[in-house]
Amino acid sequence: MSENVVSQRVVPAGSVQPESYSPKSLLQVFPKEDEPVIDGLLRVGETMNLIAPPKTGKSWLVLSLAHCVALGRPWLGLPCTQKKVLYIDNELRGGTFAERVRRVEAAMGVKDEDLTDRLEVVLLRGHLEGLECTLEKWRQRILTEGFGLIVLDVLYRSLPPGMEENSNSNMRVVYNYLDAFAQATNVAIVVTHHTSKGEQSEKCVTDIGAGAGAISRAADTHLVVLPDPKQPDQLLAQATPRSFPQPAPWKLRRKNGLWERIEERSVVSPEGGSRPTSSDVVDVLYRQGSEMTKSKLSNEVRIRCQCHREMAQDAVNEAIRDGVVLVRPINSKTGRPLAYICSLPEEQALSA
Repeated sequence: MSENVVSQRVVPAGSVQPESYSPKSLLQVFPKEDEPVIDGLLRVGETMNLIAPPKTGKSWLVLSLAHCVALGRPWLGLPCTQKKVLYIDNELRGGTFAERVRRVEAAMGVKDEDLTDRLEVVLLRGHLEGLECTLEKWRQRILTEGFGLIVLDVLYRSLPPGMEENSNSNMRVVYNYLDAFAQATNVAIVVTHHTSKGEQSEKCVTDIGAGAGAISRAADTHLVVLPDPKQPDQLLAQATPRSFPQPAPWKLRRKNGLWERIEERSVVSPEGGSRPTSSDVVDVLYRQGSEMTKSKLSNEVRIRCQCHREMAQDAVNEAIRDGVVLVRPINSKTGRPLAYICSLPEEQALSA
């Protein structure tokens, strides 16, 4: 896939300059936002990344998503609009994928006939090609048969020869193409991708994911799912949607082979502690040393206040937003943050 090829798809030959709008005409042409496919995360015409470490179960997660959208059922507690789904898999062999479908359907209480004309699967292992080649072959069917969601599982095996996931310019081309395809065919697109190596808990949500930063910036929603270090049987999900309010993190656990959302917990922790404040964060940082990693600071706040890890992380983030704690990244050779160091402003350190 070259930039010239993609630009021909995005801007057809002979096309006119994009139309401009006055505020009045803008509101008339776009009286409301596009229809949600996953309420709170994804709309028609948008793209969403689903990021998780290798072998975490992201394919199981996105396969259950495909079933929920095809059936119009909630996914992880989020309402889904029923849409026909095209699932493009390039990692699994046919027998392995079929077994997973059987297990997902059994766990959901679904019969094969329930998904007739609702879910189509394309298996590309052994026949890999660039994502543009695959999608262009399906463009007409997507338009005429009313598909509403496309799943690309997984990104690194969908890239054409010569395209590098670490290249911002390459990933900009890929996501520009996906964006144009989604809008032209009136579908939503979900792309699965893996995390980089190393510790992820100190990173911002949009910094999580292997490769170029354009991957997270270009997508409309960046959904990250990571193992909970204190509860290995659970996952912690965080999302940054563009067209919905940012949701609070939530936890997932397996039940009957499928990931499900764990109900929200009380603000007060089981240990009897309470929600920490920015003052608690400043005090911990002052007493423990002039600076420490963001991850260690959150853990020290959690121990001091006897609260949940997420509450401690929220308090640290609030202190950073309020300017009472400073943060700076430690970058890798490629410029991607490896960790974040927290410290007190000079005047705060002297008066604390």
